[in-house]
Amino acid sequence: QLHDLRFKVGYSDALADWQYKFGVAYRLSKKHRLSVGGSVEEQIAHRSSTTTSTRYNPTALALAYQIDPFDYLYQRGFDLAVSIKPLKKTTLWLILESYKQRSVDLQTDYSLFSRDSSRVRSNPAIDEGDKRSLLGAISFDTRQLFRNKGREGMFGATQYLKVTVVGEYSSPDFLNSDFDYSKFYIRVERHQRTLGMGVSQLTLFAGLSNRSLPFQEQFVIDHGTGGLFFRNSSNTLREEKFSGDRAASIYLNHNFDQLLFKKSELPLVSKLPFTLSLHGGLFWTEFKNTKPLSTADGQFLTTSKPYSEIGFGLGNLTPFITPLNLAIWMTWQLSDYDTESFRLQLGLKL
Repeated sequence: QLHDLRFKVGYSDALADWQYKFGVAYRLSKKHRLSVGGSVEEQIAHRSSTTTSTRYNPTALALAYQIDPFDYLYQRGFDLAVSIKPLKKTTLWLILESYKQRSVDLQTDYSLFSRDSSRVRSNPAIDEGDKRSLLGAISFDTRQLFRNKGREGMFGATQYLKVTVVGEYSSPDFLNSDFDYSKFYIRVERHQRTLGMGVSQLTLFAGLSNRSLPFQEQFVIDHGTGGLFFRNSSNTLREEKFSGDRAASIYLNHNFDQLLFKKSELPLVSKLPFTLSLHGGLFWTEFKNTKPLSTADGQFLTTSKPYSEIGFGLGNLTPFITPLNLAIWMTWQLSDYDTESFRLQLGLKL
């Protein structure tokens, strides 16, 4: 039974070339959700990040101010995948990847609003070659599944636990790959109500590797994305990046909503319409087996000690124009790196 069909096609004026990706998946067993599938592509893809959401679309900020946290590469090839759900909340994947990868230059420094072109971050070169790897993953997710028009999705939940463990192997002895490395990482996401005082979100990441990771496979801590606030990443990085062949991070966000003000029982304070949240985190990166990339403008850094920050947010600042309620976040760097010591960010809704 056809389970999933997806495709996208586009034309890049800057590259003067077509780009595409086609994918298909078939369900072999409904009971255990055993599926096989694959995809073919030729497109500009971005490197994976340990912090920036894969759902984040950088187009608007890139067009307006040339701010983009991702690094890009040309990728052509295919993947084959098998997935199975042996237990109700557990999914296993096995994926074979075969891609030809090469570097792409920054095509334009155009932006709608004036910005010094010398400050526009360049797109770094990668380790070019044929990447052939075998990737295995296991995910445990307590959220409930739903079906809509034949497609599966996840219900949003206030309380849930998601744990994902991924391992990848690439070697010249395996389908004649140009790269020789193994990498492993674990990501833990926990959402919960805490002591009747709001909702907490905890995100943990830890990754390591052996032999020599190509540049495009290194663990990357991305910089903040303009004036947008991200709960599971660092917001004081300016446009710097930290990378390594080993990395770890922890981020915690707690949203009191209006509870802290209401339960204070203090005159005036208890009647404030504002919402309050606290956030903070730290990360660490290191090169142990791989020679770090050296760039002219020092875009890629490592940590001699953990990078840390803490802050708070206030929301519902303009309740009189609901639902366009203004929110503000303030973040202080606790470590001593040459990025930003303080960051003020505006947005809508906390």
